[in-house]
Amino acid sequence: MKKTLKIFAAALIGMAAVACSSAEKMAELADNVVVKCDPAVLECVAGNIDATVTVTYPDKYFHPKAILEVTPVLVYEGGEAKMTPFMYQGEKVKDNYKVVAKAGGTVTEKVHFNYVEGMEQSHLELRGIVKYKAKSYKLPVKKVADGVNTTYMLVKGAGQVPYKADGYQAVLQQTAEGQILYKINSADVQSKQLKGQSIKDFQSALDEIKANERKTLVGTEVVAYASPDGGEKLNNTLSEKRSKSADKAWNKVMKGKDVADPEV
Repeated sequence: MKKTLKIFAAALIGMAAVACSSAEKMAELADNVVVKCDPAVLECVAGNIDATVTVTYPDKYFHPKAILEVTPVLVYEGGEAKMTPFMYQGEKVKDNYKVVAKAGGTVTEKVHFNYVEGMEQSHLELRGIVKYKAKSYKLPVKKVADGVNTTYMLVKGAGQVPYKADGYQAVLQQTAEGQILYKINSADVQSKQLKGQSIKDFQSALDEIKANERKTLVGTEVVAYASPDGGEKLNNTLSEKRSKSADKAWNKVMKGKDVADPEV
């Protein structure tokens, strides 16, 4: 009876040892590995897709003599893009990869892809292979991120911006005038007309033009006419006389001012 119990106990111990030391178990227990991606939705910036992937291996998961090959793959409609695999090793492997202890640990990697049309509808996944001695075991594929945000590509740098006319004018035309009123059928200029407010305002306008360096006097003109009270011949003669008297009045008003003779 004692002999039977010893054999049974030895069998149990042997099975436990296999469960802890088998590299194949890394594939079977892959669901216990926690993977996070930042950002969770990939983003394209200037034609580049970059993200940070963090993988946490639980206690007693990583076989001390196993090598794990992890390949980031961006799968999209029309194809897929693969990165160079990340390589990890157990504590007893004599190689030069990143070591993951049997007690577990966290590794962080940067992933990068060049944008290809169609990657808007895509997902990032990790494909793993465990290597132990001469054998290899595929891990279940882990999906870690969805899609690629390409909003920035909607902005067209070569577009045209319409400008609304602002009404700006490089040169503004302004006019000022002084009026002399004649009596009916008369061409004589009354002295009070030369002292009236209309003439004073006209003189002030000329002085302001001279004082303002941004203004230029471009011309002056004397216009004389007669109201249609008489016949055509009478009005024509009266207009000519008024033109001459207005010209003389101009000279009086402009006395002492540097103003060219007007057109009459």
